[in-house]
Amino acid sequence: TAEQFEEADASRQAADAAYNLAICCADLGRNAEAEPLFVEGVKGYLNAYSQNDAYTLDACYNLAICLEAQQRWQDAAMLYEATAAGRRQFFGAGHVEVTEVEKALSAARAKLCLPAG
Repeated sequence: TAEQFEEADASRQAADAAYNLAICCADLGRNAEAEPLFVEGVKGYLNAYSQNDAYTLDACYNLAICLEAQQRWQDAAMLYEATAAGRRQFFGAGHVEVTEVEKALSAARAKLCLPAG
């Protein structure tokens, strides 16, 4: 319906704004400030799109990078794992978007002394 479309569009616009601001904060090394903005972006994209949509997966990946920058290896690894699974489903195994997050997951697991696979 028109109401559902308008609600999804509003969620997308709010998610875009939060996500773009989060990227700016993270680029400046202000990861503690970026984190809640990334979370807001992820939630907005989940509402506007779906769990395995490219926008949602990209926001999750950047949230994981933000968490890793704060040395929150376990939280980052969990998000990397979920993002890798979603990207595999969206893009297919072996795609550059998948291998990118799989490398980050391996690095985060190494920080936790967990097996790579």
